[in-house]
Amino acid sequence: MWSICRLLISCLLTSFSFMMASLATHYYQFLLAQGFGVALGLGFGFTPALSVINAYYRKKRATSNGIFSSGAAIGGLVLPIALSKIIDSPSGGIAWALRTCGFISFVMIGAAFLIVKQKTLPPSPKRPILDFIHFKAWNYTTLMIAGCFTLFALYYPIFYLQPFALSKGVSSGTVFYSTAILNGSSLIGRIIPLVMADHIGSLNVLAAAIGIAGILIYCFIAIQNFAGIVVFCVLFGIVNGTYVAIYPVAIASLSDDPSTIGTRIGLAYFVIGCIFLAGPPSQGAILSVTGEYWQAGIMAGTFVLCGFFTNILSIWLTRRKKKTWKV
Repeated sequence: MWSICRLLISCLLTSFSFMMASLATHYYQFLLAQGFGVALGLGFGFTPALSVINAYYRKKRATSNGIFSSGAAIGGLVLPIALSKIIDSPSGGIAWALRTCGFISFVMIGAAFLIVKQKTLPPSPKRPILDFIHFKAWNYTTLMIAGCFTLFALYYPIFYLQPFALSKGVSSGTVFYSTAILNGSSLIGRIIPLVMADHIGSLNVLAAAIGIAGILIYCFIAIQNFAGIVVFCVLFGIVNGTYVAIYPVAIASLSDDPSTIGTRIGLAYFVIGCIFLAGPPSQGAILSVTGEYWQAGIMAGTFVLCGFFTNILSIWLTRRKKKTWKV
């Protein structure tokens, strides 16, 4: 019941924070409303939504998560273009763009609160909020470490795609659509590979996505024109979408007790989220010192490949435990 109540908190806090951000006139007001309020609101709803789905589905768990996460790809394709039109409109502006986000959040998260029903599970013993016993499962711990390595650097091309494209002579009007292309192509990565994961194992698909992402980040720094940027956006969007959608499925697949799925997902994302905060600023610091994109790109690609090899270790540990290659 608490998980469903968190969706209600998410609905109210997210929409309220967007509305407050639309009224902000000072930096600290934007920071409180957009930086903390919206983030906390979305955080309240993220883990319950994932844990509810993973508790209901076991055989088709990856496919169900792929369908669930496809909404983010559709939103990422439509919203940047729509909000840009609102901002540029004489009767719109940034304030009305933020209010639109608030209305959308209220309707969509509110609908989830009304529709979602938590699965009734057998009673389990009471556990502390932070149950560190999960870290004794080495396949889970190594998967978490792999997530730390990966997310520290995975979003380097996404954060710096537009300024990188502008540095290559691409017009600002054209480069805007690169984000929409990347988000749209992630829809493919959120569905097709996850359908495959139900047949070959979520950890195996996750490893492939991380490995390809690391290679693509190395390729990113060699792009010289808009055609290369479009190709990169399509390919990287697919593997990034796969990673985002399959990672919670991989965590759930390591949980023998369905009642611990939410705890394990929340614990993993808490640790990874703290590491992720340091990633883009570190890459930005390198860019500000060197003025070049390739040094930060080499660092980002290397970190992602470290995540790939750590994920391989998790696969090896899980295969030893489950006595099967399908993990």
